[in-house]
Amino acid sequence: MLINISISILFFEKIGFIIIPIATSISSWLNAFLLFSKLSKNDYFKLKNILNISNLKIVLISIISIYSFYILTNIFEKYLAYNSELKLFTVILLVAFTILIYILMSLLTKTFKYSDIKLKY
Repeated sequence: MLINISISILFFEKIGFIIIPIATSISSWLNAFLLFSKLSKNDYFKLKNILNISNLKIVLISIISIYSFYILTNIFEKYLAYNSELKLFTVILLVAFTILIYILMSLLTKTFKYSDIKLKY
């Protein structure tokens, strides 16, 4: 949280309001890295093999989902205009549809298995 606030304050004058989501992304990735490091160090979480087929499927499905979202935003561009009354509803629908695409593709390709996750308590 301190990193998020610090980045936002330091760069707000130079970059403007767009630094707020950028700072949130940076601090979130740092937090994820620190949590992963701590869990790995204490043997609470282990990745079997980072370059296995399942991870490649995840990357491919993510790319296809992102591209699908991009196409959908172009198709529904008039509903996403600044003065559109349906903008919020359209964004919610597009995000929900993209999540549905991701989940369906994951199930069809059998990307996720419970045995892939090894947790020790």
